[in-house]
Amino acid sequence: RRKLLLEQFGSLEDIRQATVEELASVPGVPYAVAAAIKSHLS
Repeated sequence: RRKLLLEQFGSLEDIRQATVEELASVPGVPYAVAAAIKSHLS
């Protein structure tokens, strides 16, 4: 999932700034996982 997110957003900072909905729009990243990622990076 990390690789997919980096391919989609380009950098950790861009992932950090993305909304949960944007993170969840990446194939293979369910909403619950996106919410956990967002919480962890905040």
